[in-house]
Amino acid sequence: MIIATHMLESMISQPVPTRAEITDVANAVYEQSDCVMLSGETTVGQYPLECVQMLDKISRRIEAEESPDFREPAVFVTEKMKVLHSAVILANELPNSKLVTFTRQGFMAHGLASLRPVHSPILAFTPSPEVFRQMRLLRAVEPYLMAFAAEPDLTIENALAYLRRIGHVETGDKLIIATDILVQDRLVDSVQLRTVR
Repeated sequence: MIIATHMLESMISQPVPTRAEITDVANAVYEQSDCVMLSGETTVGQYPLECVQMLDKISRRIEAEESPDFREPAVFVTEKMKVLHSAVILANELPNSKLVTFTRQGFMAHGLASLRPVHSPILAFTPSPEVFRQMRLLRAVEPYLMAFAAEPDLTIENALAYLRRIGHVETGDKLIIATDILVQDRLVDSVQLRTVR
């Protein structure tokens, strides 16, 4: 996905961005960028906090007005993307659900983020610190660093126990788990629906 860089230069001398700067941020959201960031003078100016707050305000406003009808229909070539698409459709049909995924290289999180779930956060677990840092830039992805167990089901149970411990999931929550599971020395793509107990 695109990472848009924007300079809200007018924020240095006044607390209100120009129309062009607002348009730049809005266009980045329309283009479904994963994130926007400050650059140049804005990052070291007098109003860095106000600049970030303005980026957030503009982005949330545009996202709230965005209509799925304006999106180009996605074409999924790989089977894995079709599996992830089915996970997002299921999440969109279940209010207050969360998507959970496990990834060693970040593909599962990238794929889910690119499909833009309507309301479900993507809780992505990885054993790699580098992948963890990369996932922090993805839209709607909340990354977690965790060692994976040899048994896939134990990895899932460890992740759910951790999410319960930090108060991120509660009893009764619906979780859509999108992952690939090792079965008899081969990977099997899987989408599971679990209710937190």
